[in-house]
Amino acid sequence: MPLTRIDLVVLVVDDDGPAVAALTAELTGQGTPFRRVRLADPARPTIDAAFLSDTVDGRPRAKYQAVILSNENPFGAGSAEMAALAAFETSFGIRQIDASTTARPAVGLGQPAYTGSLAGLQAGVTAAGLAGPFGYLRGSVPFDADTPAAPAGSGQLANPLGTLPAGASFTTLVDAPVPGGGGRGSLVGEYAHDGRRELVLTSRTGRTTASSGSWQGAWSTG
Repeated sequence: MPLTRIDLVVLVVDDDGPAVAALTAELTGQGTPFRRVRLADPARPTIDAAFLSDTVDGRPRAKYQAVILSNENPFGAGSAEMAALAAFETSFGIRQIDASTTARPAVGLGQPAYTGSLAGLQAGVTAAGLAGPFGYLRGSVPFDADTPAAPAGSGQLANPLGTLPAGASFTTLVDAPVPGGGGRGSLVGEYAHDGRRELVLTSRTGRTTASSGSWQGAWSTG
């Protein structure tokens, strides 16, 4: 069986929101090649099997090494484009990044234990995160305080679903204490399901010592 070829290009499906903008800025700064598809562009290409993969010299080729979405499904329920992406990710082992989503069962999380400002929170990399893609982060990951010119951002803290679908798992990689007590909740985690792996972020443009873009970049190419 011929070896699979995977091109080192990241597919960014852009909703023109701040979370995806932060990531594309990080990719640009690191010199990582990416292709940006704006959802609002009426002339954008259709994301289907031919757009995502082909065969070169008899070898199956994935045209992208990772897929960046604004959330787990920006196309809407029953979308043929989302189905094509899911099939592509499963076939080639391509990782998906949900740049900013809400805590809900669709991403392997239960109801949020906290929703609001992340200003001043001291997030931390979990043992799983340190053993995996975020080993370069040490100690806490503090969110800056709010300022009039630059709000710290907001987000949700939640725990994995008590009962996940058969064969699925959720691994928290970065967590933070729930304000007012109640333990800790996930800010960044990996949801593995249906032969796919998603990096799930529930923060929105928070400013930290390690940007969400660097978290995503390390995981997607690790």
